[in-house]
Amino acid sequence: MKVCYFMATTDLDGGAQSMLDLIRCSLKNEITPYVIMTKKYPPLCKILNNLGVEYKIILRGTDCIDKNPFKTIAKIIINSIAVMRTKIYLKKKNIDLLHNNSVLSLTGMKAAYKLKIPYICHVRELIEDGLEMKMISYKKLYFYMNSSDKIIFISNYVKERYKDYINVNNSEVIFDGIDENRYLDRDKKFGKNIRNILFVGRYYSQKGQMEALQAVKILIDQYKEKKIKLTFIGSLLDKNYYNSLIDYVEANNLQKNVKFLSFSNDLRTLRHNNDIAIVSSTNEAMGRVTVEAMLANQLIIGANAGGTKEIIDDGVNGYTYKTKEPNDLANVLYKAINNVKESLYIVKNGNKYAKKNFSNDLQNKKVMDIYNKIMEKRIYER
Repeated sequence: MKVCYFMATTDLDGGAQSMLDLIRCSLKNEITPYVIMTKKYPPLCKILNNLGVEYKIILRGTDCIDKNPFKTIAKIIINSIAVMRTKIYLKKKNIDLLHNNSVLSLTGMKAAYKLKIPYICHVRELIEDGLEMKMISYKKLYFYMNSSDKIIFISNYVKERYKDYINVNNSEVIFDGIDENRYLDRDKKFGKNIRNILFVGRYYSQKGQMEALQAVKILIDQYKEKKIKLTFIGSLLDKNYYNSLIDYVEANNLQKNVKFLSFSNDLRTLRHNNDIAIVSSTNEAMGRVTVEAMLANQLIIGANAGGTKEIIDDGVNGYTYKTKEPNDLANVLYKAINNVKESLYIVKNGNKYAKKNFSNDLQNKKVMDIYNKIMEKRIYER
């Protein structure tokens, strides 16, 4: 079976990582994978080359409205050309199935639909609430979603947000499978770095970095936790927002307590040296970073919202706090820092939970089963 994975992103964010995990699984299941992406991203290309996976660069944009109306028009033209180029590639490679990795781009689904090639629509995003974006045509989005052979949602939270627009009978919730061996930290001695906190996420307001900064300020001023260290790491999405974080740190003399880092594909050292991980996003689609933290034996503290609350059972495998309330986050952090035994117990539970429910083999096998069922149905219909 030949499966083409159609990517909308050009970095190694959660969606791309999940796609790579799917590709690794497909290689074990006698599937020949191909990848189409919008531009060359050397780190991703290197991984694909090492896996022996062929990839094709087809220039296109998202099917989202741009602030500049002329750029929106340009995207429509570029994307129409991309559909034609994608059709040519799919026919040339005799692709059996297309796996669309993001609803931000409809190009792959349009090409597959026109060629009558079965395709999967993998929904990872909350377009407006999660990404603060808007589609050029929601009518087309829902048409191609409903015309797919299967819609896969990465959480019940995401499915709930689309349920009024799609055929729920043709959908399934499958959590992203995660390769635990990439995150397991058997040498970690929890408690040694209990006052070191890691925040992984792109720099934009929906991720809630400001909340974490405000909580650290409260910890220092009210709880006298002067040794708190908070490290942010992620790619820059909103420069103005990023600058507001820098301004807050400077205005409150937090330079010795807060560090900002750019995106890195390998966070093992950071996770090892930071016992606590925070997820403050109000609209996390699933929360891959939440699971990664659990696997790395970090104590996860997340906002009680979005897909995060599907993963964290408060006080059992992590802690939750009231969304957009830095005082509550500070209270939870203080409790976690000063009750190491209880925190260690929760960390162990989190690790077990993540390994049991989010293993690559478990979740991605469900996707492979869908591939097989789709192909069997198509053969039967012929």
